[in-house]
Amino acid sequence: EIAVVALGGIVCDKSVKIAGDVFTNDIAYYLRTHHNLYIGERTAERVKIEVGSAIEELDVEIEDIPVQGRDLITGKPKEIMVNYKEIARALDKSIIRIEDA
Repeated sequence: EIAVVALGGIVCDKSVKIAGDVFTNDIAYYLRTHHNLYIGERTAERVKIEVGSAIEELDVEIEDIPVQGRDLITGKPKEIMVNYKEIARALDKSIIRIEDA
């Protein structure tokens, strides 16, 4: 729910059907398409919580985190390092949809 409040009253409001699950799916999709890495929902959720960011430039440095999944080409286990800037790019389209609301 998004609302603009002025003088104690709601000027306008809108319901946007974008929530945490959409962000989690965005992260899984990004890693699948940019790193050929399949990760499950729990791993994508962990990435979202640990390094999720709506913007690419933060005042504080957030450390990269390891992400384990399955390589989509070889089918073997694979680990990559992911940073908050990548996750911000993964979430960008959904964030823009919220901003446009």
